[in-house]
Amino acid sequence: AVTTAGPGGANVDYAVTATDNHAMKGNVTCDPLSGFSFDYGSSNVTCWAEDQAGNVGDCVFKVTVNELRITCPNDTEIGTKSGIAVVEFGAFATKANANDASVSVLCDHKTGDVFSIGESTVFCNATDTVTGFSVSCSFNVNVKDAAPPILNCTGKHMSVTSTSSSANVEFIVTASDIHDNMETNATCTPQSGSPFPAGSESSVKCEAEDLAGNVGQCYFHVTVNELKIECPNNIEIGTNTS
Repeated sequence: AVTTAGPGGANVDYAVTATDNHAMKGNVTCDPLSGFSFDYGSSNVTCWAEDQAGNVGDCVFKVTVNELRITCPNDTEIGTKSGIAVVEFGAFATKANANDASVSVLCDHKTGDVFSIGESTVFCNATDTVTGFSVSCSFNVNVKDAAPPILNCTGKHMSVTSTSSSANVEFIVTASDIHDNMETNATCTPQSGSPFPAGSESSVKCEAEDLAGNVGQCYFHVTVNELKIECPNNIEIGTNTS
């Protein structure tokens, strides 16, 4: 039996000898000849030899060509918010025309291993334990950052007082990202320093984007209270005293 990855079978070499008590006439002849390209599956080879007296002896043996195949999973992409991901996968091997129990599959990562953010290549190898022939395959595991930046305005409410019908309100909203080691100011709408009308509650939306393209958002409210003072009209009053 011969194992190969193909395609098209395998060239198989063999040697057949013959002996005779008296004298041989020529060498052993086989059909197909040694070195013939055999297809996958089993094929019979017939050999014969003739002695000087014209007696012919023959034999028949079988050549089996097994195709060894290994299949890796497709490239895998998985998002994580924690910075690591547990990845399950399976690589499979088959040996045509033979018992699959004679094939072992080993990968340099095991299914269920923990992968960090980034792209890793997993290499797998299948070996025919009978012949020692092996084939290999590989696939990529891409663990992507899926955690958006954290903004500091959650639940925030600003209240300012103005003596006019509006006020320019200044604020700072920062954002941080645990994977990119990023700390920056967020982009807000309306922007810091914009005029906010008095007498109503205005909503501010802030956003920040990390290097992986994840967007974090937060909202807070700004209330401008207009401070008014009213004096009475001018007062005129008569008196008999000073």
